[in-house]
Amino acid sequence: MKISVVSIENQGDREKEVVTFAVEQECDLHSYLVANATFAPDDHITKMFQDTYWFPSRKVKEGDYVLLFSRNGEDTEQKNNLGSTSHILFWGAPDAVWHEKDTEIALFELSGWSLEKTRTFVRLV
Repeated sequence: MKISVVSIENQGDREKEVVTFAVEQECDLHSYLVANATFAPDDHITKMFQDTYWFPSRKVKEGDYVLLFSRNGEDTEQKNNLGSTSHILFWGAPDAVWHEKDTEIALFELSGWSLEKTRTFVRLV
């Protein structure tokens, strides 16, 4: 993957909750989706993803950081104290996303997708 999770901070506080990602190679964030994942008692990931966030189209460079806040806000970017760019994004979730102690982050790199409108089909039987 071209981005990686650095940290989840202020877990459970919607206004301050933020996930930080490091950009390891130049890419477009639109190829990534993040979800909160729950784990079964035996530490295997369940099939339950309660919330998902598909990143907007945004070109990022190696050495940049992406900060994803759970709250509402206006996406922006700014130079950070490391000399690279921090891309600040807002999920707009109604509640804290990482509020449960057994909730972890699942990061997916998407190689392709198809979007289709829901249609009414003719009954075949």
